[in-house]
Amino acid sequence: MFFFKKLIVPFLMPFPLGLAMFFAGIFLVWFTKKQKTGKILRTSGILWILFFSLNPVADLLLSPLESAFLKYEPGVQTVKYVVVLGGGHISDQRLPLSSQIGSASLTRLIEGVKIFRENPGSKLIVSGYEGGDKTPHAVIMANIAKSIGVDASDIIIEPRSKDTKDEARMIKDIVMDDPFVLVTSASHMKRAVALFKFHGLSPVPAPTYFRIKGSDTFTLMPSRDSLIKSEAAIHEYLGIVWANLVGQT
Repeated sequence: MFFFKKLIVPFLMPFPLGLAMFFAGIFLVWFTKKQKTGKILRTSGILWILFFSLNPVADLLLSPLESAFLKYEPGVQTVKYVVVLGGGHISDQRLPLSSQIGSASLTRLIEGVKIFRENPGSKLIVSGYEGGDKTPHAVIMANIAKSIGVDASDIIIEPRSKDTKDEARMIKDIVMDDPFVLVTSASHMKRAVALFKFHGLSPVPAPTYFRIKGSDTFTLMPSRDSLIKSEAAIHEYLGIVWANLVGQT
């Protein structure tokens, strides 16, 4: 089921789906007599990609996700654990540690370390399996945390979880009934909280890596950044639908 989800979802994103429409149209124009259908598909594919590359569209999709929870405020509740959910990485000894994980993962970790320091006596939990790499994502994050001053004895590594569902299930065995802060990207927080609550946990949300910011300039010019924002939002909506379908929330 995990690999099925990982194989199918990428092809439902606006860019690959738009490209598929475009190339299907080219095939029909060049190799069949369905000229009109081919031209419609080509045009539709390009317009589809352009539509999701517009900043107002991207923000409209992302806003309900990123506004679901406010930023974490220290001192409101004492917590024993700070959980930082994993993301992507490539372990490459030629690169500094900070360049071996994605920007979203690095931002999550920085926020997690900050919150860990705001809660004396707490433990920092990092998660994530190796994926196609030789080193688990959690180990890379733990090494970065240690490099910026977090003591190894204060870090708990959970290197087996492949996705958020696994993280919720496996982290439950660590935190038990103790209060904890959950750190992940703002767009991912809604789904993450739902999955953790499904497993009987009550995380304190600490969203970070916000893509919508108040200083953003309104523009109707298509851009790669807007397309990335749209795909991030659609990925989460698909994840929420999937979790509902398979009874994970």
